[in-house]
Amino acid sequence: MADITFPHSFPSGAPTDASNFNRNLYSPSLAPNSFDVLNGFLDNDNREAGWDIDHTHVRSLDMANGRMVGATANADYIASLFPVDVDGVLYKEMIPIAGSSISFYCPRDVDVGIFTWQLMVSNDSRVDSASTLHPSVMLFVDEVHKKETYRTFPGSMDTSSATTKRAYRDRLYSGHYTMAKTDNETLSAGWHTASLRLVMPGDTSILSSSYTNRNPLTRLRVRNMKVFWIS
Repeated sequence: MADITFPHSFPSGAPTDASNFNRNLYSPSLAPNSFDVLNGFLDNDNREAGWDIDHTHVRSLDMANGRMVGATANADYIASLFPVDVDGVLYKEMIPIAGSSISFYCPRDVDVGIFTWQLMVSNDSRVDSASTLHPSVMLFVDEVHKKETYRTFPGSMDTSSATTKRAYRDRLYSGHYTMAKTDNETLSAGWHTASLRLVMPGDTSILSSSYTNRNPLTRLRVRNMKVFWIS
């Protein structure tokens, strides 16, 4: 914004016209000529030469902020929630995980957004299963899946018993994803969502199509989702 040129001046010693004084304070126009443009319209053209902006001039949390959510109660996702026969595009069947899903607001366009999470996963698919349909997780941002974060977890149940679980096959998934303006991935000003989503398709090597034999599940324990953004 260019310098403000006031339309009305007041010579020393002369009576001041109140209406003209008010117009100098507030009189919106295409070519700024009043103080109304001070509220959000000043730019570098209005900075006095030699005066630099430092952190003391920026309101706290205006240029960077973050949020986090989490949960510790067990959450079970059974295979009957998902299709036995999938078309190879598993992400279309994924369900958001409570405790690893977040909504957040950016007051301005963001240069860098960083998502981090932890997720404790166990399941009762058999370790000898010939099927590749084990539980899988992936990050979604604003309903768009991020294929770099796709992870599939191994079966946890013993080969010789349907009731013996191998605890050492549980998995802790600690991950992160960065959206940067330099990579043409940006978070615009406004509301956004991010979520880890799960699919637990039916394991046909140990499961009847009617789910009458057993219904394998994925159990999620401690999980969270954190987002930090910098503009």
